[in-house]
Amino acid sequence: MWLYGLRLIAVGLAVVVMLTLGPIANAGNKAGPCIDGRWRDRQHPGKVHAANMKILECAIARWPVSWDTAHYVAHRESGIYMWPWARNSYSGACGVFQHIPSYWVGRVQANVPAKWFGRNGWSSSNMVACTNARANILVSVHMAYKDGWSPWGM
Repeated sequence: MWLYGLRLIAVGLAVVVMLTLGPIANAGNKAGPCIDGRWRDRQHPGKVHAANMKILECAIARWPVSWDTAHYVAHRESGIYMWPWARNSYSGACGVFQHIPSYWVGRVQANVPAKWFGRNGWSSSNMVACTNARANILVSVHMAYKDGWSPWGM
């Protein structure tokens, strides 16, 4: 009887761990870390913000940087809802962390593997857009992890 109870506890613990570490646990997957397709919902600002916050939390768990700074920069650059479609009309900077398009390709190539986005390699014809919230957040947090927040004036 006690063996049955022990099995139930083990199964329950495994379920809790899987639910708690969901976004981080898939970091070894071919598709890369921080998978969350809900960022595509343009209709509701709260859903966009919640999905982007989860991606940001996951990226920071992978590459530890200051949560406060990351959150501040994202809100400063793309607004309170962290709009992935935010675009600066003067510079053309785009996305959650407002990358200038002429720098975007190099930053993506230097900071995230193409396989995380279902591609065999990066080229101008298959580049992920700077308005892809997951790509924008992963590139930005990885850049900050490697070199700090200086591209954002921090």
